[in-house]
Amino acid sequence: MINERATPLNLYHGSPKRPQSKTFGCPGNRVPQISSDRPFFFTNDLPYAVRFARGGIVSVVRLTADSVLDLHNEQALMRLLAIYNRDLQILERSGQWDEEIEGDIAESGYRLLDSPDVMNTLQKEGVQAVFLAEDHDLRVTSFAIIDPRCVEFSHIVRGLGNDEIEPNNGPC
Repeated sequence: MINERATPLNLYHGSPKRPQSKTFGCPGNRVPQISSDRPFFFTNDLPYAVRFARGGIVSVVRLTADSVLDLHNEQALMRLLAIYNRDLQILERSGQWDEEIEGDIAESGYRLLDSPDVMNTLQKEGVQAVFLAEDHDLRVTSFAIIDPRCVEFSHIVRGLGNDEIEPNNGPC
């Protein structure tokens, strides 16, 4: 159920510029903010992160997680779907997952992580990150970070129109 990662992996996060808040990757905002119903997402696909940034910042982090749950594994996916479908907050908000209406859960595994019950279960089990499909059409995968200690900020990607940003102390 949980895969062990032996070596750090570079991941990317695209953040659009938001004047009302400090963009992830800027000095002072380099630790992913995670809540009970919201992990922090990174992809291992740089062009996808650039697209997601929409002219903002693309940050590089190193994933150092010891325990990564792979939602490409159908057993793991179905186990979390069962927890999701019993979560009272989810039931009040949108009801149980209906594949006839919403499609195959395998293509929307990230939605399972909207459930506080799923997130709490994973945290209790010591899962630090979840590997899942991000965009089936583009064959992009991502990692949902549950424990911010399993990623280390590395640098901001240069050459994307953000070259005025200094990686360690420049303005964002």
